[in-house]
Amino acid sequence: MRTSILVALLLAGCAAPSAQQTPPPPEPAAPRKTISGTITTPRGAGAEGAIVRVRECTGAREWGAVADEQGHYQVEVESDCVTVEATAGGTTGRSTTTSLRLPQAPALTEQRAQELIDTLVRAIGGDGQATAALETYTPHHADALRVALENFRIAVGEAPNVRRVHDSLIQGFEYELLGPRGNTRIYVTQDDLHRLVGPVLYYSFSGAQYVTALARFIAGNDAERLARLLSPDDIDYPVEDARKLLARFQPRLDWARSQAKFVAIDDHTIRYELSDGTRTVPITLVYGDGLLSLRE
Repeated sequence: MRTSILVALLLAGCAAPSAQQTPPPPEPAAPRKTISGTITTPRGAGAEGAIVRVRECTGAREWGAVADEQGHYQVEVESDCVTVEATAGGTTGRSTTTSLRLPQAPALTEQRAQELIDTLVRAIGGDGQATAALETYTPHHADALRVALENFRIAVGEAPNVRRVHDSLIQGFEYELLGPRGNTRIYVTQDDLHRLVGPVLYYSFSGAQYVTALARFIAGNDAERLARLLSPDDIDYPVEDARKLLARFQPRLDWARSQAKFVAIDDHTIRYELSDGTRTVPITLVYGDGLLSLRE
């Protein structure tokens, strides 16, 4: 009898649900801190487009950012001890402070300039490694480089020929990319950082933003914002003239549905087309000194 009772109790114990164990409380998340600073060139100018890496002192984790036009960057980290590294124009600097001045780039030789041009041509052809290598030598961020490479393919094809221009007045080396659809100039500059510059690299991204904003303001009948867009320098474009432009442009297109397409670039202008799927309106922008304006 005792044996039967014991077996019954044991079986009952096996069938009974075991007490649920309370999981340990989650570890508190490390506090997030905002690291911000400035990357500057050897002369103290903002290193626009510099690639910034904020590394944990132990090397376990890394966070990234891209410096803006003034060389400023900001990134959130989860560590009390970090170092800042920045790369731009062929130079790399490292510091325990949030602000960092890059060292002077080595003297730019013709061989080095040709290497950078060859890298650009490979990137135009779709080489991903070449594209990544170019990021620290072009004046803007990675998205701007991507748009520029797309525009290069339209302007000069995917495999342009390269011609050295020997009468350049710049401090550096000048080349011309020659393709079946057209030609465009590229400059490799010494300055205090090595840079690849030229109209396609410098104006592609801002040009696309300009025509997109133009379409948006026309679609919204927004004369005030359109006037600000059409004021490239310190001379204000009259709002009344912007209203007249709206009256001329609005019937030409369904601006709210329009999409912008890069067409071509020459020594002074960038040409786009805005299309709503049925109708197309050509848009020409005049560029120079870092500014864009609409040619009406």
